[in-house]
Amino acid sequence: MIDIGKTTHLGHIRQINEDSFLAEKKDSFDLLIVADGMGGHNAGEVASAMAIHCIREYIEQHGAENPEDALRSAICYANREIHFSANNVQKNRGMGTTVTAALVMGEDVYIANVGDSRAYLFSRGELHQVTKDHSYVQQLVDRKVILPEEARTHPRRNLITRAVGTSKRVIVDTFKVNISAGDKLMLCTDGLTSHVADGKIAAVLSSDSEVKALTFLLQTEALKHGGTDNITIIVAKAI
Repeated sequence: MIDIGKTTHLGHIRQINEDSFLAEKKDSFDLLIVADGMGGHNAGEVASAMAIHCIREYIEQHGAENPEDALRSAICYANREIHFSANNVQKNRGMGTTVTAALVMGEDVYIANVGDSRAYLFSRGELHQVTKDHSYVQQLVDRKVILPEEARTHPRRNLITRAVGTSKRVIVDTFKVNISAGDKLMLCTDGLTSHVADGKIAAVLSSDSEVKALTFLLQTEALKHGGTDNITIIVAKAI
């Protein structure tokens, strides 16, 4: 069983919140999703909302007996729907979205991601980044061109190398982690991680505050240190 807190914020600069999210409890699992849309006008907002809708719809219709396959197939379904709309609706041209989704099934957590929205696990006082960004700066880090701490301030940090809806096919990374009582799972868009270092995130998540309060504390940190993008955070605590 998990306790869920969630929040989203426009940030200081953006006129539209292009993030979407879902935190939904089912009989046999909990479904958590964050998505950060991109595209002209309101197309990013459309893409992220479509991703949430398609993933939820797919899992409701097909179930989650094989969780990683279910998440992968659900995101591929969202990719097809968004790509079709982007190519057939003029105002949606060029739209796409990141997606990070989790199925929580007791102590087992199955995670899938495309793009640079992230999933973290806070366990036994330590923060672990579960997902790996599909981004230009992550490639630089992997090639040891820049240090991980330099990635947050790199001028091309917003350039992602993989997104949902921008191509006919999408490659989805999947992960599995285990959670025990007291552990916290966090899903977030880069509006948080672009401004708040992992050390500060860990310090906030180490608090015994309610999960809703933790999401607001993290949001406040992102706003305090820039708030240049939409900020969306889900924190789930195993109880």
